[in-house]
Amino acid sequence: MGKTIYQLLNEVETDFDEYEQTELSPLEKDTYKHQILTEVKNMKMEERKKGKNWKKAAACAAACVVVAGAVALAANPVAAKQLFSSVFGNILDTSDKNAATILLSVGLIPENELTEKIAGKATPVQDETNKQTDSDHYATSVESNGITLEVLDVYCDGISLYYTLTMRTDNEDMNKAENVLLYLQDGMMNAPILEGSNGESVPAGGMTLRNLKKADDSSYVCMNELDLYTLTKEEREKLQIKDGASLTVKYEVDGLTGVADIEQMDDQGRYKETARVEGKWNLVFPVTIDASKSEVIEINKEQNGVIVENITRTDTTLIVEVDYSGYAAKSSYDFENCPLIDAVVKDSEGNLLNGLGGGGSNGEEFNTLTRVVYDGQKDLVISIAEYADGSEQGTTIAEIPVQLP
Repeated sequence: MGKTIYQLLNEVETDFDEYEQTELSPLEKDTYKHQILTEVKNMKMEERKKGKNWKKAAACAAACVVVAGAVALAANPVAAKQLFSSVFGNILDTSDKNAATILLSVGLIPENELTEKIAGKATPVQDETNKQTDSDHYATSVESNGITLEVLDVYCDGISLYYTLTMRTDNEDMNKAENVLLYLQDGMMNAPILEGSNGESVPAGGMTLRNLKKADDSSYVCMNELDLYTLTKEEREKLQIKDGASLTVKYEVDGLTGVADIEQMDDQGRYKETARVEGKWNLVFPVTIDASKSEVIEINKEQNGVIVENITRTDTTLIVEVDYSGYAAKSSYDFENCPLIDAVVKDSEGNLLNGLGGGGSNGEEFNTLTRVVYDGQKDLVISIAEYADGSEQGTTIAEIPVQLP
């Protein structure tokens, strides 16, 4: 597996003692975060195209950054992680060491690629609470029965809401785990509640709640996502989701289970647990919506009874909505017994954009959602396939070219 941005930057040899360390404002830090990620991405692309020496170019960039007073780095091996938040660096490192989730037509979910994008946009949750008039209303770090859960970074583009979560404990049995699962007392996960600035609230429309994975510093870390795009129009209006508005996330955790090996189960489908601790971790944290680069693009292109209805675009992801009711009608199968229909997104050269999951149908209609990591491509092809009887080999039923503005 390729190295992360943080690992590459850690290989750069730079004498930081030559530069004066300067304390920056939150705005300056945010500005330089974006500049650094852009420089890193550009240099990686140039390396592929022209074979340039990555380390030499990065050393020059690092020197320029420090001279400008961008970061107060100490000359130690973890300096690169401190560019953003140590938890983001830990998440990237742990995703290298843990198997990603496998989806039927998508393959490995690229957690690193999405995490790197969010790392350059996220805001420390403390900065968010400082902007609120009633900061006592929030609980971003909660301790219960010797275990502390803490939210450190947040970001919301109006389509998805991301937050980093970390766990620390002196519990010896829990610290033997490689992964920690969040659960309710009945063994299920709890759905977070979203609250608008007007006090109205609704359950999160959908969520990706990852396991907390053990990092080298003995903390457990993950980046979770809440889907806002699955909320109804009425729910979005109720929460007043718009650019510049704020949301509050309320997430209650009743218990934590330490798992020795997330890839191993016994004959009854149970994990080998190292510890199970019940408690009350009621996290409450705010986030400001940055929907300035998010939009819904109407497509409405049809082929073989399949319609690409619209594409929701942010500066990190695309969400493609597909209606295949016409294909289902002429194929003579009903809603309950129809095969799985899934879509993938390709660029103009036929390369797959990395998938983030999706699928499923909405109500009584034949439709599906597909979500992918996005890098600004304009010419795309939406490929829709049918998977019958649990087959992993799909049959393509439509290939619809799409040009984004």
